[in-house]
Amino acid sequence: MLFRFFITALASLFSNLAMAGGPYDGIYNLPNTPEYLSVHQNGTRLIVGWFSTIPATGISFNLGSGQNLPPNRMDIWDLFSGVISGNSARLTGEVAYGSCNSTLDAAFTASSVTITQKFINTTSLGNYFGIDCPSYQQFLVDTKGLSQNWVKAF
Repeated sequence: MLFRFFITALASLFSNLAMAGGPYDGIYNLPNTPEYLSVHQNGTRLIVGWFSTIPATGISFNLGSGQNLPPNRMDIWDLFSGVISGNSARLTGEVAYGSCNSTLDAAFTASSVTITQKFINTTSLGNYFGIDCPSYQQFLVDTKGLSQNWVKAF
């Protein structure tokens, strides 16, 4: 009996030490798309990974030994971070392979998050390659809308 108590107490101690999550931690899906958000909270800080898949044409990866892979899609991770207050957060990060700085607002509920594109500007890398990030923002708004409602998957 004492052994069970000891094991229960030990498991409880370590499970509390390993937990740094918040109420909005989880994986969110933009319905009917292969796009996902991975949300992680520690106190008032958030880190959000945005996974999306886009068609790839004219791209080839060298896999060594004369092997080349022409993928039919590109899988992309964009990383955002910010501060949450209540159920709202302002997130910033780079998109378009580091060409643009993006600012998003996130409004969470128990089962979803609404992401709204706020600002986007061009980085020095984007300037070097002649990227016009405000026009990229307009493209995103035209194709996906200014705000998107993501559903919590788990």
